Amino acid sequence: MLPVAKKILFIAHRIPYPPNKGDKIRSFHELEFLSKHYEVHLVCFIDNPNDRVHVGKLRKYAQEVHAFRLYKLIALARGFFYLLTGRSLSEGYYASPLAKRKVRKLSERHKYSFVFCFSSQIGRFAFDIPFVKIMDFCDVDSDKFSQYAKHHAFPLSRLYRLESRRLSAYESQINRAFDASILINRQELRLFNRRRHHDNIYIMPNGIDTEYFKPIDAVKERALVFTGDMGYYANINAMVWFCEEVWPLVLEQDAGIRLYIVGRNPAREVRSYGERYEGGIVVTGEVEDIRPYVAKARLAVIPIRIARGIQNKILEAMAMGVPVMMHRTLFQSLGDLNEKDSLIFDDAHECADMILSTIDNETIQRGIGERQRNYVLSHHHWDSHFRESVVWQNLMNDSFQKDKTISKKRITSDKLRTH
Repeated sequence: MLPVAKKILFIAHRIPYPPNKGDKIRSFHELEFLSKHYEVHLVCFIDNPNDRVHVGKLRKYAQEVHAFRLYKLIALARGFFYLLTGRSLSEGYYASPLAKRKVRKLSERHKYSFVFCFSSQIGRFAFDIPFVKIMDFCDVDSDKFSQYAKHHAFPLSRLYRLESRRLSAYESQINRAFDASILINRQELRLFNRRRHHDNIYIMPNGIDTEYFKPIDAVKERALVFTGDMGYYANINAMVWFCEEVWPLVLEQDAGIRLYIVGRNPAREVRSYGERYEGGIVVTGEVEDIRPYVAKARLAVIPIRIARGIQNKILEAMAMGVPVMMHRTLFQSLGDLNEKDSLIFDDAHECADMILSTIDNETIQRGIGERQRNYVLSHHHWDSHFRESVVWQNLMNDSFQKDKTISKKRITSDKLRTH
């Protein structure tokens, strides 16, 4: 008789396919890894109707796929109801009765080795499930809303501060209810531990597919590149700041440099820069493959100042050997990157000066590009993360199942170094 495959339940706030944006890249690789060792049952949401066509592709990784359409207006109404009743808007946004019912029925029908949840928004789905529970917070979302509050005027600033407080309390509640939690880096851990120390948190950085993102031959332009979902506020904020504060300083000295803004859903403010600086700033919208744009740029510029976790756009450009310029806020999220291997700026003038002094310096570009690629190869490979991470080792050898609790030893720097 063949052995019965162990089963797990994987719950994600967004369909983990295609892996074409930050959270979906991480959740896809986790799903892919787990599918090699378990029979996976997946419950997820579809917030973009175009993603429904990808449900079938997930059956390569999950024996059961239960994908629920998320309608924005209904989700927002539910979120504000939660906010009015003392809870988090983020939790309410995903509190689908249909999805909750499916999770409950699956947990009654199957004996799962563990339940893996991706993103705090769906944490409550697993609260009453009698199995080992693992949460990948990825980032501390409550702090993201705190940053949003600083960049918006009343009444949005007040709304974001309220959501930050409510979500922070909810995150702590999730961590207490789960057997283990995962964060993306030490910086997020420090934020999470501001109010009280938590013992059952593990670190696993983002990885990168270094066979897909690798140096490719391309004719270099005197160009910069920025990639990302251009409907996402942090990316919009970054490009507005760069185009308003930095780009005029660059053009005063050198009008022959081009900027490519590459990514889906460009907001009106972003599109306006393509019109204002026609030919000098190119806003592509969605493209099938970002790599040709990254490859032909001499520098990747990442002026994000509202940041959580590790930006995949940084790792992708570094893996391709294209030197990355970044705001210091982002550099601090890359704990093992040496400052001498980086191009870091703190303000608009410093950013403009760095562009002007580096855009034609092939020696600096080549040196920084090679060292940053080596950093990614050494510190951000998915296979090594899953092989070396303490939390994944414990899952593979059933340590959580044997104890039903995590060892309450205080997290040490050694533990952090092993992710």
